[in-house]
Amino acid sequence: MANLKETPRQKMIGMMYLVLTALLALQVSDALLQKFALLNSSLEQANQSSLNKSKGMVQGIEERIKDLPNPAAYADVLKKAVEVRRTTDALVAHIENIKGCLLYTSDAADE
Repeated sequence: MANLKETPRQKMIGMMYLVLTALLALQVSDALLQKFALLNSSLEQANQSSLNKSKGMVQGIEERIKDLPNPAAYADVLKKAVEVRRTTDALVAHIENIKGCLLYTSDAADE
């Protein structure tokens, strides 16, 4: 088949198919990137909502313990809640740091 001569019309049709395939590939990657951006945005909103909710829960625990007759008896509960909150904040910060490094690396690779 490699020895067959193509007419100019056949060459043009082959080139058009090649260009069409390349354009479709570019279109798919653009749509895929848009979906990743949408997913990232949704995850960031959910993450922020969860962080705000957990912060409110710790404050709620503090307020509830203050209202109890013997707040000192529940100091360990508050201590554990604050410790969990601190660990969660550290983990979220670590994940954000990794995300920033990945974004920086991918931006540097584009240049």
